[in-house]
Amino acid sequence: MTASPPSEPPARAPASPKGLLLATLVAAGGLVLSEWLFFVTKPSFLLTVPRTERLLALVAATSLVALVSIAVVAPLLALGRARGVAGYFEVAARLPAGILFAVTGLLTIDGTSVTLLRRGIRDALSPASRLGYGILVLVLLLLGYELTRGLERAFARKRWHVVGAAIAAAGGALLVGALVRAGGGGAPTSAVLDGVARDWDIVLLGADGLEASRTSLYGAPRDTTPFLRELGPSALVVEGAYTNSGQTTGSITSLLTGKLPTTTRVHYPPDALRAIDAHEHLPGLLRRMGYRTFFAGVRHYADPLALRIVDGFDEVGNVRVAPPRVTRRVALATGDSAAHMLNLSWARIEERLAHVILRAPMPHPTRQVSSGDAARESDDDRFNALMRFLDGPGERKFAHAHLLGTHGPAFSPRRSVFSKPEAGAGLWDRDAQDDAILDFDDRVRELFGFLERTGRRERTVVIVTSDHGQEYRLDAPVPLVIVFPPGGPRGRVRGTAQLLDVAPTILDALGVPKPAWMQGTSLLRGELPPCRSVLSARSAGTVREEREGQFRILYERPWYSLGNLVLISCAGTWNLRVGNGSLVPEYEASAGAACDPTCTPVRSEAASFFRRALARGRYSVLPEVPPLTVGEALALASAAAANEGGGATDRLRALPSALARRTARDGEKPVLRNEAAVLAGLTRHASSPAPTPAFSDVDPTHPYAPWIGLLGTDVRDAGCGDGRFCPEGELDAAEMRRWLRLPRLPDPNG
Repeated sequence: MTASPPSEPPARAPASPKGLLLATLVAAGGLVLSEWLFFVTKPSFLLTVPRTERLLALVAATSLVALVSIAVVAPLLALGRARGVAGYFEVAARLPAGILFAVTGLLTIDGTSVTLLRRGIRDALSPASRLGYGILVLVLLLLGYELTRGLERAFARKRWHVVGAAIAAAGGALLVGALVRAGGGGAPTSAVLDGVARDWDIVLLGADGLEASRTSLYGAPRDTTPFLRELGPSALVVEGAYTNSGQTTGSITSLLTGKLPTTTRVHYPPDALRAIDAHEHLPGLLRRMGYRTFFAGVRHYADPLALRIVDGFDEVGNVRVAPPRVTRRVALATGDSAAHMLNLSWARIEERLAHVILRAPMPHPTRQVSSGDAARESDDDRFNALMRFLDGPGERKFAHAHLLGTHGPAFSPRRSVFSKPEAGAGLWDRDAQDDAILDFDDRVRELFGFLERTGRRERTVVIVTSDHGQEYRLDAPVPLVIVFPPGGPRGRVRGTAQLLDVAPTILDALGVPKPAWMQGTSLLRGELPPCRSVLSARSAGTVREEREGQFRILYERPWYSLGNLVLISCAGTWNLRVGNGSLVPEYEASAGAACDPTCTPVRSEAASFFRRALARGRYSVLPEVPPLTVGEALALASAAAANEGGGATDRLRALPSALARRTARDGEKPVLRNEAAVLAGLTRHASSPAPTPAFSDVDPTHPYAPWIGLLGTDVRDAGCGDGRFCPEGELDAAEMRRWLRLPRLPDPNG
């Protein structure tokens, strides 16, 4: 027999370009879909947008990732075939899809582990656990590569060509639309400014949860801020500055945007700036004027990625966030929600891979804001990053560092002066807290020492403040100290100020006009308006512990993260508890407040301010503005009488019998215009008026006709039009203030 020749191994089938491209599309879609499901099944910014926008975010993000992936794969395949070494390039072309599959698997495994075991990649701190996750990454890469090959072979069949053509056509249409929509680029027209008149650096240093009353600069019995106290005579010290949000997230956002939390709808994570609000902010303005910008905060609660401050900061210190991969052009192409989801996903991937491969610990925001040791250590990192930035390149600089050592409930200062460390401080220990405040004062001293040594003191504006009061109080003033270069403004600013005023003040100091969208006012423009009030917000929701030491707040329509709106005046606060379903303002007087009584808003005025704030933020439910009541009208008249003197208060006590009976019986019912005319007349005139010509619709025999006629003589346009007075009509608070010669209250909405 003749031996048959040995059979040769079958030749390896070449890769199918169509099959590999389809496999890459599946890998891209799988990763985006898994991330989208992660965001829509947990409290996230996607829950605050309409359902159609959520779906569009999924489609747009998938299209973008798929187009980018194919843009990498297709040239590799073409290049390999052109050079006759297709095999090597085919291996490289399969890697993008394999990596996408591996990343999807890693995020899924980590999420499942955290949900079931309350432990994940973040908790892998030992070398052995890191090695285990490193091996898992390698295994997932191999599995992803093999899955790509399997899908490639399956998709090589002809029946998938139609699907591939349809996907390619859809992707092409999206790409063309993206290019058309993104063609404009550039900054929003409303945000462009010409330049600066003063070449000053700006350093904004914030302490968390620090009230002015706890500092010796503002009169605390303990010398908790000796450096600030010494600095006071050469600084601009604002005596009554209030926060616009009880949470760090909302407060920092208002500080940097000059917009109320109700305008941006940013109160607490996972809230983020949307649409034009993401582009209208102080750091973005300064960057476009040639400034190099820096931020050092705490991940999740206050960082540019979480807040979506687009094009705001060149450097972010001590926060592992993705760089701005998705530029404004991409955001215009995909939409705000898709762009923000991609940016957050990139950060989630980068943080986990850096933790496993580079041994860079994942941030633990909750531990930093609740543990004294973690807060002190992270403050060291943030402050050192600030010093490196200020000592680095750049002619103009803007830096904002937010420190957590004073946050509580635990404090771990670097030195003990008021406390006894050997005793072990408990939660909210006053002595340890005072040492933490002293520690913050030491950092301010270090900052000024650095500026003096480097010769930057002559050209740097330093602003020292806090985001909110202790335990998130709104009605306690926070420190606000502005130190200008030598020869700059100094002294005490009296009146009611707010953190919303910081951004306009910085622009004013640089000689730049305030843009129309900023709602605050510069503190360099003389005295603050009298009777000014501050609109502030507090978040609310159902708190759920997701893992040990980490909590999330579940939000519900129509208010989402907004819990309370508070109007802070010099005499007390009005509170609108929207989170509890109440749309009726409630008043609480401040103990011992020394204040002009005419500055106290009545209920209808507070409701009007609240309504305008919510309308500006496009909330779907708005409170009704109640009419001015008899009791409120009498309160305004009494306040005016106290200022008028001359027995006006006594005259109000002797009301006409009919009005006195109605005041006692119907104090909560709307005041009528004829009754308000009597109150205004009794306040402003020492004797009863003689009969005077009345309005056409006022009977001369009407018991209040003389008072109505007198009002028509005193106040121009006191009637309701066409020579009529409408005596049985209702009156609003603004008109009553005009009749009483009281100043109209400034609108806190700006």
